[in-house]
Parts: sequence; C-alpha cells; structure tokens
Amino acid sequence: MSEILTEKHYGIPAWAWVLTGIGAVLGGVWLLYKYFVEPGEVILNQYKFILEDIYKETKTFLEENEAAGIYGLTPGQEAIVAAKQEAADKIRPMVEEIVLGRGQSVWVWFEAVAIAIIVALAFKVAEPYLKELIKKWRVDNPAASEKIASQYGHGHLIFELVTNDFAYAGKLAVASALHNVNIPSIYSAYTAPALYSQISFYNALIPTLIQGSLAWMAATHMLSYMTFEVSATTGIIGQVWSWWLPPVMP
Repeated sequence: MSEILTEKHYGIPAWAWVLTGIGAVLGGVWLLYKYFVEPGEVILNQYKFILEDIYKETKTFLEENEAAGIYGLTPGQEAIVAAKQEAADKIRPMVEEIVLGRGQSVWVWFEAVAIAIIVALAFKVAEPYLKELIKKWRVDNPAASEKIASQYGHGHLIFELVTNDFAYAGKLAVASALHNVNIPSIYSAYTAPALYSQISFYNALIPTLIQGSLAWMAATHMLSYMTFEVSATTGIIGQVWSWWLPPVMP
C-alpha cells in the first residue's frame, strides 16, 4: 500500500526510492572517505615512498659501487640517503596521528610497509629470509620495536634490511661495509645531531599542546622515540646491531 501511495502522490516508483536511498548511503560513504580517510592515505603513502626510496637508492649505490670495485657507500652517497630521512620530518608526526587515530600500532604498520618493500626490491634469494627477519625482530625485541619508530629509526631499520639483503645474497663484502662503516657513519654525522635537534623541538612544543589530544599524544610519542634512539646505551645502533646474522650462502 505504501508503495502504491508513494507512486500515486509523488509519481516515483518505490524501486526508485530504494535506489535513491542506496545512492545517498554510498554517496555519504564516498564523502567520508574523501574528506577523512583519503587525506590520511596520501600522507601514509608519501611516507612509505620515502622509506622505499631509502632502500632503493641505498641498494642501487651499493650495486654500482661494487661493480666499480668499491664496497659500501661514498661520503657523498651517505649524505644523499641521510637526506631522505630528513625529507620525512614534516610528515612523520602526521603519520603518528593517523596511525594512532586508527587505533593501530606504529610497528605493525611499519612491518607491513617493510614487507611490501622487501617483496618489491630485495634479491629473490633473500626475500623469504628478510620477511621472516622483520617479523622475528619484533618478537625478539619488543621494547625496541615499539621505541625505534621515528623517521630516523625507520630509516636505520631500512639500512639494516639492505645490509641483510646483500648478506643473504652472498655479497658479504658489501654487507659488511654498509653494516660496519656506513650505518654508524650516517648515525654519527647526520642522525644523532638531527635527533638532538628534534628532542629540543618536541620538549618546547609539547607544553603548548592540549594534554590528551591526538596532537599531544603524537608529539609525546615522537619525543619518546627520539630520546630512546639517541641514547648512548640503547640507541639505534645498539639495537639494530642484533640484525646482523650469519648469511645464507646461495
């Protein structure tokens, strides 16, 4: 009866009203995605791209240098890959807010990103070992995996993945040079000064934010990460050293 009355008084069949209702719901979902989800995805994808670029460029430099009889990165190449960590500075706090706002763990999110990078860029012989390694490290180092989470911490974890990539592929001279020379050099010359600078920035910023707000929580987390990462006893270098494993020879 209601369908007949609807069609009689408004000239629109009942099925059209149903489709209109469905369209309105779908349109509302699209608007929610467009204005609340999509901007977050853009930020997360930008950050993923920077981490992927660190992996890709580091590996490319190492391969080119190996072909020229050079093992490891040159000082100029160290500066280039270190600059990519700095490129993440402006968006990394927003990444924290987005991940926190979705109720996710930063490490779980980073792990998924790292595995995607491994699948795309690692030597095929190394790929299964690296995927297992990134998962295992979280279990074996729960405190570190939760605290090495700034853009600088993520960058150094990417360097270690590249190190193990070459090690598992049997390129020990390349892996050893990156692990024993370049990673400490980048940390000392670029990462540690940046961390000290960022720690000062967040110490000044946090009191100006509303306590308990998402921005306050993100800034507090970032300060915690960087304080841990720069510590002389538990910093990035001390924690990621455990990633060096006996290589699997092909």
